[in-house]
Parts: sequence; C-alpha cells; structure tokens
Amino acid sequence: MQTTCLIDAHVHIYPHYDVPLFLNAAWDAMARIDGMRGSTKVLMLTETAEDDAFARLADGALKPDGWTVQTYPDDPTALKLSNGDKALLLIAGRQIVTAERLEVHALATRATFTDGQGTQAVLDVLRASQTPAVLPWGVGKWLGKRGKIVDDLTNGSGPGFLLGDNGGRPIGWPAPKAFGTAKSGGIPVLPGSDPLPILGAERDVGTFGAWLEIDLDPAKPGASIGHALYQLRTQPTVAGRRKGLLAVIKDQRQLRSNRQN
Repeated sequence: MQTTCLIDAHVHIYPHYDVPLFLNAAWDAMARIDGMRGSTKVLMLTETAEDDAFARLADGALKPDGWTVQTYPDDPTALKLSNGDKALLLIAGRQIVTAERLEVHALATRATFTDGQGTQAVLDVLRASQTPAVLPWGVGKWLGKRGKIVDDLTNGSGPGFLLGDNGGRPIGWPAPKAFGTAKSGGIPVLPGSDPLPILGAERDVGTFGAWLEIDLDPAKPGASIGHALYQLRTQPTVAGRRKGLLAVIKDQRQLRSNRQN
C-alpha cells in the first residue's frame, strides 16, 4: 500500500531521556510539519553500542507513561507507539563508529555491530545484507582526512549508500562538498534531527526529516521502509528545519561540558 511517510532518519533515545516527553515532542513536531497530509510518522533509531531502548520498549522493560507499545510478529524491526490519536512508528537501527572515527548508520535492523572496524568493511557488511547505510554529517566530523574518506566513499558508492544531514547543521551553514558529489551521483541525503545526549534534547526529535512515498506493508513496516531506503536513488523532499547557529553553539557547549565532567 503506497503510503506518505514523514521520516526522521537520525534518532537517539538516551538513557537519561524522559521518554514520554520524547514521544510527545516527536508527535507534536511531526504533526506541525504534516499539517493535514495524514502521513505515517516514522522515527528511525540509530542507537549506539551502549544503548538499546528499542529492545527495552519491545520487551516491556521500558513503559512510557500514557503510551502503548505494539510489536509486529512478522517484523522485529518495528514498533507502533500509540497515545490516543497519536501514533508513531519506531524502527530499530544502529550507529557504528568505524576505525577512521566516522559514523555509519545501519537502518531498519536489529543486528548488532562491533565498533572499530574499517568504514569500507562496515559498508560491505551492510550491503551484503541489503541494509541501508548512512554516513551522517556531524560538527567537525567531515574535516581533514575524514572528509577525504567521505568524498572517496561518495564517489565510489554502491547500492544502499546514503549520506545524512541533521538538525545540528546550522541554518545558513555551507553544505559539505560531499553533498554536492552525492547530488551529481544520484545519492540521496537523508535528513534527521539527531537529538544530542544533553539536558532537554528530547524536544528536538521530529523537527527535521523527509517525505517519502513508500509501499508500506502494514504487517512489516520496518522491512518495507528498509527496502525503500536501500533502493532509494532520488533526493527526498526535506521536511522541517535545522537549528539556528546560536542554538547549535549552545548545544555543542553543553555537550563538551558533559564530556569533561
């Protein structure tokens, strides 16, 4: 069934997050973007090796107040979270830190991965399982040698390879060179909010994403979305907006302060 999906493709649920606040904020932000379209609202997790909020929600260890959690017998990668008229699809996924200190996002999968492997080796593993692989932009992460690696990977990419933009790239900030290479090579740039592990960042989820028309199997929504992203060759329409420079500076200062404490 062809379905309009509003997708935030870069989502974290960190242990200190107020999960009901997170879910309500996601719904509110996506409902504002959606207007009257009636889209299916999708949050794609990119969990670190230390986090597994998806599993805790799926097995009932994490019970967000006011929300019910529905599993899919035929699709272990998806959960439906509901609160009255509010409904969100939560799709499992992983953030992998490579030997080159780049991040790779493995979307729509419950597989686990070992950090510290070479970036190309990680991409090869994901391609072998037809798992969408996203290289997300991050503050300072695509500079110098790492920027050259991203450029080389973008020039020599195969199926299932995407780049990622996020809400923490300030409005007006120049687009990285790799985005231009991706555009000319038919490689989509997939947006996401990327809520940070800082106080109050739960409210950022759902504010930046993309519209996609997907042949969505209601019994296997995660698999359907994963397949669509793996096959994606055109740039999706961006939805929502990124943060302003002052807000990004404030967030980065708090993030650095947390790491020093």
